[in-house]
Amino acid sequence: MKTLKFTHAAIERAPVGTYHVEGKPGLYLIVRESGDRTFRLTKKLKHQRTTVTVTLGKLNQLPIKRPSHDYRGDCIEDLYHEAVSCCLRGENPNARRRREQVIALGQAFDNYMRDIPLAESTRTAYRQINRDYFAGWKDTPLTEIDDEAVRGWYRRIASDTPYTANKSAALFGAVWRHATGDWAVPPACPTRSLRRLRHKERRRTGYVQPGDLQAWWDATGSVDATYRDYFRFVLLTGLRRQEAAGLSWDDYSHDVIRITETKNKDPHTLPLSDYLVDLLESRRGEDKPFDVKDPRLAIEAVRKASGVQFTIHDLRRSFASYCEALDFGYVTIKRLMNHRTSDVTSGYVQLSTEGLRVKMQQVTDFVLSHAGVKDNVIPMRGQL
Repeated sequence: MKTLKFTHAAIERAPVGTYHVEGKPGLYLIVRESGDRTFRLTKKLKHQRTTVTVTLGKLNQLPIKRPSHDYRGDCIEDLYHEAVSCCLRGENPNARRRREQVIALGQAFDNYMRDIPLAESTRTAYRQINRDYFAGWKDTPLTEIDDEAVRGWYRRIASDTPYTANKSAALFGAVWRHATGDWAVPPACPTRSLRRLRHKERRRTGYVQPGDLQAWWDATGSVDATYRDYFRFVLLTGLRRQEAAGLSWDDYSHDVIRITETKNKDPHTLPLSDYLVDLLESRRGEDKPFDVKDPRLAIEAVRKASGVQFTIHDLRRSFASYCEALDFGYVTIKRLMNHRTSDVTSGYVQLSTEGLRVKMQQVTDFVLSHAGVKDNVIPMRGQL
């Protein structure tokens, strides 16, 4: 690489290429065909293996040296020494710059989505909130979004969809907190002023009651076979909507399914009852067990035909309710639902796959008997 003197004349005459600047270790000049002349520093951080590249500026934007002692602006030479000093302290100059700069909500949201590991379904929901409710502040610096603005924004959303207002406020707070470490953003998020305004959400309790199972089961037979089998599979396994929809043939082996992409990130191994094995085997030849895109029309059709109001998550809740009705232990239910437990004693209880298979078969027999598919009605501990 050619070496170039750190003078205005030499830098201005340099042809297209990359040059090392004489007497300035790590400083390079990049001359592009457009005529831009950009200074960059490449240097390792002290006591670290990290090498950082810092863009200091362009020749047409900043002088390379102070033109006089009274000059108060930046120059390439001062920025170079400042960046080198940061590296010698083990501090990334780029991070320090960001902490001195403001950031707009749009960029803060993009950074959050880039840095935080999220399930694809969560990413889709967050992008929708960003499009519908963050768009007006896309180019607004976070420092200009105050408590009063956030309260007005929340009230407008809550007047139509209170639950969405809560979700939007929660996402706004998460994006704000993510930005506070790297940018000039106050630690106190404006959503703190919503504590008294937030819509109180009640935990949903819907499920398919045993007395409604026959009407519901018969109604599922009136929709497309993929959605019919999908609904029944979710009811008999208690899987989450995306866990069942994302199931692949690689996840199924003989009479066991193993799901790696779960909400809590814990792999879920679940033995299957005889009916569930037959159901999956009947779908062999399809690209995946349940290629469902948007089940809303099928759900509405089943609701209308059966008179039973339900959501996909209500089917998961129904599975848990049947387990309770069959007097399964607390640890067994949590294991079947793939819920974590903070109970120390529960952590010592190990449940075998075959033991869980017996429980899965009991749930299947319970549902099929109440649905009129099997004659014998499985006894319950109590009424649901």
